[in-house]
Amino acid sequence: MKAQVENWSIVLVGAWNTAILTPDWLTKHLGASGPVQIEFPIGNPNMPLRYTLSGVHLVVTRDHVVLAPSADDPEVLGRMESYSKSILTVLAHTPVSAIGINFAFLEEAPSDDLKKLFKAPDLSRIADADLVVEGTELKRRLRLPQDGVLNLSLRQTNGSQVVVNLNFHRDVDGAATAATYLDGRVTKHRALATKFLQDAYELDLGEG
Repeated sequence: MKAQVENWSIVLVGAWNTAILTPDWLTKHLGASGPVQIEFPIGNPNMPLRYTLSGVHLVVTRDHVVLAPSADDPEVLGRMESYSKSILTVLAHTPVSAIGINFAFLEEAPSDDLKKLFKAPDLSRIADADLVVEGTELKRRLRLPQDGVLNLSLRQTNGSQVVVNLNFHRDVDGAATAATYLDGRVTKHRALATKFLQDAYELDLGEG
């Protein structure tokens, strides 16, 4: 199983003032070293800018702030969490309603047991109807032992590789609550995600 780091993120759901979160503001309040890189959307002027600070990507819209790591590296993941907490702390009066921590993995050679999960009893009827299943997705909403939920998705296309997405979701009643909840959470949930996938589906990071 391989990490799809391009789909890892922290999402801060709220009512954000996009005019505040500028490169100068980010440099001043996040303590990032080096310049802020700015990527402009091509072909769609309605897409938001993407900033990159010390290996952490950041996108701001009115509805959410998304922070994403450039690598599965403890220091980069730590900065992603730290930047998120700084934004929530400095902009403490921003109405924040939820926080999501997201991970994604790819299994290129799924086991027979994993493939069986996608063998639904209606496949023969679909074939009889002259239709072809191009992809199947299984979803689970799992209550976490202490707080929040894990939204789990396993998606298979063309009967081959399997993509696993894990969304650790927590409703909050404001920025301060979100910042407190987030403390140490990225490392904890990364470890929980990989352990759960190994225990439940025998998927090991670094294999497949």
